[in-house]
Amino acid sequence: MVVAAWAAIVLARGARDPTSTAYQLLAVIRGEKGTELAVTEIIVDRLARKAGVPADETAALKRELVPISEELPRLSEGEKEKLAMLIRGSIEDGRLTDDEIAAIRDYSYRSARDGNAKP
Repeated sequence: MVVAAWAAIVLARGARDPTSTAYQLLAVIRGEKGTELAVTEIIVDRLARKAGVPADETAALKRELVPISEELPRLSEGEKEKLAMLIRGSIEDGRLTDDEIAAIRDYSYRSARDGNAKP
């Protein structure tokens, strides 16, 4: 009972803040986004915040995550790992350039459409 009340309070506080984990979880519950995309966004948010990436650059990457998440089922586990390392490497220096975001997007599209991707 106490846990349910605590969860309700946390969700209510974060429901209006699009950068909060609670907001992202509520988007999954409402069916506005898939679980995989929500988890990816939460991880990217935390990595970017830790590296000191400016909010506008993080938002630009998160906009790219929507179409990228649609390609993920077509990627092999190795390709997903390379994509994750590419994202992590782009974030680590505290900046996200348009070229880095384009490279992430291009890798995911190329990998998903190369005909060799394995489920």
